[in-house]
Amino acid sequence: MPVPRTDRRDAQGLGELSLEQDLVVCRTQLAGVGYTARDVRENVAAGSWQTFAHRVVILTGAPLSAAQLRRASVLHAGPRARLGGLTALELAGLADWSRDEQHVVVPAGTHVTPLPTLRVHRTTRLSPADCCDVDGLATTTPARAALDAARWDRSRATAAALMIAVVQQRICTPEDLLEALGRFLKVKQQIAIGKGVADARDGAESSAEVIAADLLVRAGFPRPRRQVEFATALGVRRVDLLVDLGDGKFLVVEVDGPRHDDPDVQLVDAVKDAAVVAAGGIMHRVIAVAVHENPTQVLQEFIDLRRRLT
Repeated sequence: MPVPRTDRRDAQGLGELSLEQDLVVCRTQLAGVGYTARDVRENVAAGSWQTFAHRVVILTGAPLSAAQLRRASVLHAGPRARLGGLTALELAGLADWSRDEQHVVVPAGTHVTPLPTLRVHRTTRLSPADCCDVDGLATTTPARAALDAARWDRSRATAAALMIAVVQQRICTPEDLLEALGRFLKVKQQIAIGKGVADARDGAESSAEVIAADLLVRAGFPRPRRQVEFATALGVRRVDLLVDLGDGKFLVVEVDGPRHDDPDVQLVDAVKDAAVVAAGGIMHRVIAVAVHENPTQVLQEFIDLRRRLT
């Protein structure tokens, strides 16, 4: 509890503020409800509060949650700052892409005191259409955040994979991404971003699936169709990649991620495999991790498979 000193402070106002902002406030907000720098020092010394750099005060001594760290980061960066990149996408619900650092976007020329966990990106191009508020936090829209995260990354593969992930997880649509992209004159990783958006439009469920499709073509197979619906004993299911071999023959390649270790998923996989074989098709499974980490080996696997089938 705050250390009591005088009756000039608005304890109710502080309570409302802390409830609205996950116990994360800036010093100017504290001053607005009657709390001075001395109050902050005394509560920090007592272990009731803690500071985040100089501008921000956390109204608890406990370790910060992810939500508190996001809010503290954007408050520290100043009144014109917005959460951006992967930080904004995590707030929007993107799974499996979280990072330790927090990303904020500020207008060009803005000074922000550096912090080890904070990545500050300055921009001269931030349209009102690229801005929104989520849970009282200033942030960029999911589409702008996805484009920013992609263009800030050095890896073309990561940039393309992120486009697929945000569409596959229904964070935004390909149209949202293209609309936000149209507000740039030019952008780093534009080719990779465009390819990722196109792959997402074509129904790709993962970046490993996109890579596997390219490896099949390099191995000499026709370009596969993605996410083709297939009738099974459990109803209609989709297969990742279907290659037409001619004369009514076809090859199905499934790209298995970690969830395929789940017994329930394995049951669906077995039913799907049986349906493909019963229809006269050939089923082949590859591991997503192998596609990412050892594509040369997977390519050779596909070359050997083509030789067996021709």
